[in-house]
Parts: sequence; C-alpha cells; structure tokens
Amino acid sequence: MAEGSGRPWQPEILVDPDPFARGAILVATGILDVLARRTTARLAIPGGSALRSAAAARADLADTWGCVALTWVDERCVPFEDADSNRGAAARMGLFGRRSDDRSGVEPAAVLPLYLDGETPEEAVARVEAGLSAEFANGLDVVLLGMGADGHVASLFPGLSWPREGRVAFVARSPKPPPRRITLTRA
Repeated sequence: MAEGSGRPWQPEILVDPDPFARGAILVATGILDVLARRTTARLAIPGGSALRSAAAARADLADTWGCVALTWVDERCVPFEDADSNRGAAARMGLFGRRSDDRSGVEPAAVLPLYLDGETPEEAVARVEAGLSAEFANGLDVVLLGMGADGHVASLFPGLSWPREGRVAFVARSPKPPPRRITLTRA
C-alpha cells in the first residue's frame, strides 16, 4: 500500500531518454522524502546497469548518504571480489567502503549484504532475515529495481518457482549464470 493512503500501491511506468539519470532523481527524492519524517531511509538496490542510478543518487545526496541503511534486492553467491558480485560492484562504484578517489568519507548508516564470502546459502538467508528485522525494522522505504532482458527482477525469474513465505530466498538454479543466488521476495 502507498504509505498512509489506504490504497494499494500502483506502479508508474516512466519513459525517459536518460533512464539512469531519472532513476537517480527518483531514488534521491524518495530518500529525502523519508528523511523528512525519520532519521534513516532504508534503501534496497540491484546490480546490473540499474546500479548506475544508485551511484548517481549517492553522489547527489552527498553527506545525506550517511542517513541511508543499504541492502540489495539480490546477490549472486560469489566472492565479493568476483565481477558478478552486486555488492562488489556497489563498492567499486563508491556506494560503501572507502575508495581511493572518494574524498567524502560518508558511509551508509548500515549495510546489510545478502551474501558474505564463505557463507552457505542457508546461513545467508537466516542472517539477512534477522538483519531485516533488526537493522531495517522489517521494512524498506526505497527500492530500486531493474529488469533483465529475460524479464527477471532481482533473482525472481519468469517460470522459476520460489518460496512464497519469507522475505529472503535462496535460488539454487538460476537460469542465468551464476546459478546460486540470494534474493528478496515480494513478502
């Protein structure tokens, strides 16, 4: 539901010649709207090309980025340094973890990775469920999503079943490599 409206949330389809810039504006505006009411905004980001919007929003927010609790909508079960890691890509783009060319030094208020090197998928799901309850107060305020060419959103692929209960799921056989992933669900 849309917060406070009593009506179900309805998606809005926007067509823009620069979707990444538009996405950055929407993410930054959403975060600032939340911060007008609370001290922390809870943000979930994707990997892939949509991550460019999150990086641009982080630059636009400057010091306000320190009021953001950051997590991901999905992650591949690969090491942080692997080119396929969404968390690794976010760090390389300066969303968290100090880069040598980042002089701001502003870190998010909290970071909840969906997968940590060496974890089993079951350990990751349990840790993320607990983290969503503790660090994210059981909710997200702003969620940036992309859609793959095959129609997948996060690691929820068309035609692939996933658990309908729980906010976090392990995808053992993604049709797109790498096959093992952790994803947030619609719950």
